[in-house]
Amino acid sequence: MTTIAAPEAITAAFLAQCGEALFGPNWKAALIESLGLNERKLRRILGGTTPIPVGLVADLGKLIHNRAASLEDLLDQLDAIAPGLAPAPDAPVEPVVIPPKSLRPHGANTLRLGGAR
Repeated sequence: MTTIAAPEAITAAFLAQCGEALFGPNWKAALIESLGLNERKLRRILGGTTPIPVGLVADLGKLIHNRAASLEDLLDQLDAIAPGLAPAPDAPVEPVVIPPKSLRPHGANTLRLGGAR
């Protein structure tokens, strides 16, 4: 069977960027499983010795669309649960500064999220 290569703009670096955005730092195993690849083929693709098949790009697009839809649903749920607390996409995010243990009050070695208990 002949493999049709993806457009040259779809590089191994772009594939790696997509994999990490989808699955985090240990993205290779998850991408292999999600796309039905074997490890050797992914290594060859990332090494540039095998062209990226156009079918792989189509499947990658589906994964990205599905993840985006899932995240959008979660954001809608969050907004329904806590209206106005989820910042708008263009709102600046305030950094959370956690002081080193030496500067925390005695007994404050853990950070509690979600209010007092």
